[in-house]
Amino acid sequence: MSITINREDRNAIWGEIRLDLTVLSDFEESLDKGDVEYARGMRGRFERHSRLLDDLGWAKADRRDEFALTMPPQDLEQAVRWHRHRVLEDLPGSEHVDDDLDVLSACDHVLEQLA
Repeated sequence: MSITINREDRNAIWGEIRLDLTVLSDFEESLDKGDVEYARGMRGRFERHSRLLDDLGWAKADRRDEFALTMPPQDLEQAVRWHRHRVLEDLPGSEHVDDDLDVLSACDHVLEQLA
């Protein structure tokens, strides 16, 4: 099964990943406090982000028109559903509604291909 997204969807998901990576200070704090379970959970997030970035490109801009998502389908679905859920939780009070709607649309495009 080949899952591909266009540049607009890529940019939306890339931006969402970048935003979520701002919690790196929480990871450091959890280590300092000895909160091993939280730190392990964060590790899983960063691993999923890294796998997606391997496909999406690590740079902010990428000139490709199409991006193949090579993560195993189950892992990809879990990652995309996680981002979709996070955006939906923040949407009511969001200052970036247009960006959030772009992320939801991109996630839905991936999930449609996985169905």
